[in-house]
Formats: sequence, structure tokens, C-alpha cells
Amino acid sequence: MKSIVCTGNENNQTIAWAVQHKWPQATLMSLSKGWDLTFPSLQDRQQFCQEITKYNVFINSSFIAPDVQSTLLEIAVNEWMRKNIKGHVISLGTTLEWEHDQDHNFYIKSKLSLRNLSLKYNQQTGITGVKSTYLILGGVNNGRPENKDYTDPKLIVDAIEWVLDFPARIGLIQLDANK
Repeated sequence: MKSIVCTGNENNQTIAWAVQHKWPQATLMSLSKGWDLTFPSLQDRQQFCQEITKYNVFINSSFIAPDVQSTLLEIAVNEWMRKNIKGHVISLGTTLEWEHDQDHNFYIKSKLSLRNLSLKYNQQTGITGVKSTYLILGGVNNGRPENKDYTDPKLIVDAIEWVLDFPARIGLIQLDANK
């Protein structure tokens, strides 16, 4: 049975919102729910380390700050290995990774680092027992008119469900906008 935790705020039409619709029993982690995933204190980090072992699916959805998603991925894999949990981390990226936009350089570098780490862990599944998949998104339709041609978050979560149910490893998938 899958026990799912996802980063993000379900009050906005995001991946977390769609996760909550598909899997109402899923736990969501966001600042609004009391989770500061930048770990300003050792206690915050330890709390996350304890919490992640209650789940076997981690949807690493939200960009919080540079390299935070990579840190969350590392913690999930390490804690699951320590507890012998055969989980699956789905980390979300962006097609901006293919561009060289200097205005968002810290964001792009962070996502590229996350992709590389996710693919590294995917290669090590036989050692770690943890699957790691990186899902590149070409935009999310968050209900705003300017994003109407991007992918519906519920369809993205359907793709995540397919990856989770697929019996073999999937390292990388890209979902592009409808336009």
C-alpha cells in the first residue's frame, strides 16, 4: 500500500492540490502546515527525518529555495535506506532547465542539480532499494488565464500514479504544455 507525502500547498491549484484530490489520505508539507523545509534549525531537520519514514512515496514537488529539493531527496533516500523502506521519490523539474535564462539562474541551477541527483539515485536503486524518478514539467495550469495551455495538475498526478504503478524503474519523463 502506498503512503504518500507531498511538498506544496493545496490551497493553490498546484501539484499538491491535485495530489490531495487523487489521494485524500496523502500528507502535504508546506510552510502553511508548519513545515519549514529550509531547516532553519537542527530540530526542523530531525522532525523531517522522522516524518519521512512514515511514508513510502515522496512527491518532491515544490521549489522552496535553492537546493532544498535536493536536500529533501537525499534525506528521503538516506532515511529510507536506514529503515529498509522500499520507497519511491518523484522529484519535479521544469523545462526551463533546457534554457539559459540568466534571470532565473539560481532556479535553473537548483533544478539541474536535483535532476542529476535524482538520476544518480535511480541508477543506485539496486543498492538503495529506493526508486527515484525525475519528472520535467513544461508548465502547470494553475487556473490563471496566462497558464491555461499548460498541463492540468490532475493529469500530472495521473502520470505520477502511472510511474508509481509501473513495475520497472523510470528515470526521467517530460510532460509538455498543450500549446
